[in-house]
Amino acid sequence: MFADHTTRTMPSVGDIDVLMNSQAADADLAPTGSVWSVFNESSYGTLDVVSTIAPWVTVSGTESYYADGDSGTYLLGEGLMEALSLLDNMTSAERCVHTNSPPSFLQ
Repeated sequence: MFADHTTRTMPSVGDIDVLMNSQAADADLAPTGSVWSVFNESSYGTLDVVSTIAPWVTVSGTESYYADGDSGTYLLGEGLMEALSLLDNMTSAERCVHTNSPPSFLQ
């Protein structure tokens, strides 16, 4: 998240996991199905897309810095690289968060 968004309420890792990976519709978060459902249905069950949900990290710049007076320029890429670096520097225990649906290869 941007440095000036730290007081905002962000979706939980569990809620994002439901939105991305749920194999059943969720009345509150994904009433028409998840991203997984779209890919699974569109591929006639041959594609199993499992998203790994990482915890929120805070980048050093503000939203307006990364937007650069526009809808985002190369500076947004700078923020994404910083976020990936922050995640890369976490221990696997810090990166590994409980989700509602384990990857299919673990089921």
